[in-house]
Amino acid sequence: MKTKFYHVSHLDNKNSIASTGLKANEDGEILLYDTWALTLRRDPKARVVVGDFIALKQIDCKEYIVVEIDPRGIFLELIPDDGGDMAARYQFILKQKQIDRSYCKVLGRRKVDFIQMLKFNLALYPGVHTDEFIMQEVLKIHIMNKRLL
Repeated sequence: MKTKFYHVSHLDNKNSIASTGLKANEDGEILLYDTWALTLRRDPKARVVVGDFIALKQIDCKEYIVVEIDPRGIFLELIPDDGGDMAARYQFILKQKQIDRSYCKVLGRRKVDFIQMLKFNLALYPGVHTDEFIMQEVLKIHIMNKRLL
């Protein structure tokens, strides 16, 4: 088993997780992943944080918290995620009611790095149009930076 796992959650869950640990969702599942970031062999600068991808594509948020999970708090078998996205093979479903707070460490809040996601997508799919939403977010960042100058 891996030495650590991660979980992505909405910002407003931080205090609850810190005080009681991770609780299963309405489907009785805790969703975990085991890889911090993906890097392309052909372009080591093309790197994307898996949590950014999950936050954006699965829980629909641009800012989130990351929880590090000690595997000693996992008492049941991890089921590989069969989702169709590129991060699915690093994700697992745990059918466990709770992971106690003693096995959970809130690493802090994180903002989705849209610029890095764009670079990763462009390197992964050269010559192919990238995700329109990511492009819009990168343009917003660029416009905001111009206004701040």
